[in-house]
Amino acid sequence: DGGTTATVIALVDGSQLVHAQVGDSTALLGGHIAESDDAEPEVTFEELIQEHSATNAQEYERVLSTPRGGQLQFVYDVPELVGTPQVPTVFKRDYGGAGYMLDPKSQRMAEAHGTPAKNVRGDLPAVILTPEEDGNDPMSLAMTRTIGDFYMQTYGLTWKPEVISVDLSEVSESLNDLTLIICTDGVWDLWEYMDAFNAIVPARGANGLSLDAAKAFFESTLTRGDETFGDTADNMTGIIVYLGPEPDDSQATAEKPSTRGKPAAELPASCFSV
Repeated sequence: DGGTTATVIALVDGSQLVHAQVGDSTALLGGHIAESDDAEPEVTFEELIQEHSATNAQEYERVLSTPRGGQLQFVYDVPELVGTPQVPTVFKRDYGGAGYMLDPKSQRMAEAHGTPAKNVRGDLPAVILTPEEDGNDPMSLAMTRTIGDFYMQTYGLTWKPEVISVDLSEVSESLNDLTLIICTDGVWDLWEYMDAFNAIVPARGANGLSLDAAKAFFESTLTRGDETFGDTADNMTGIIVYLGPEPDDSQATAEKPSTRGKPAAELPASCFSV
């Protein structure tokens, strides 16, 4: 009854990016701000779909709207308090916005009990708990969408992906050197998003987009994982796709077939994965 995450991205007709996501393997899209007066244009990016974790307020509302979703508990992972009335719940009512927000009091309680952050961004680990049923102990999961985990899906979790579409022709009007980064949470646990993008999309004029920069990013990720989490480091899988101009690495360029005479929609993107 285990499960997994999935992120699938398709490039349609050379300019339409379709992104489907289940779980906490997420993707960033960004590049250099176009028409910048700065000698080194600023890098900017967007997380295409927020991870489907137990701290996602929109997902919390979606689960609550299902027939059995109200029986689940979204709580911070404090082992000595899980299963007790004192367990810190993740959300509280946001009366100003008529929705839900992270409960700062619960966050402080989790930190007071020594709960370590799950990533370098300081996010606290949280889980979703089922009620005791027919003498069975509660089950837990850290995600609201998953391929598998069928028992949890009877309580409102789902295998159905969140799907969006991005018109790259519009995005490219405001950004140069478009870059797509797709990684599992094992990679994102180790990086501030802006630090990751700056490592992969260096300042223009400093060799531009580079497969060497992509390779160095993943090598640095492996080192960070070992230094930060040791044997408990999560699995790390990632793909970097340069959607802008060809990378400057001579070796990478030499290995690519000629694109002369091909329409823009058929030009291949440059990709590095690990």
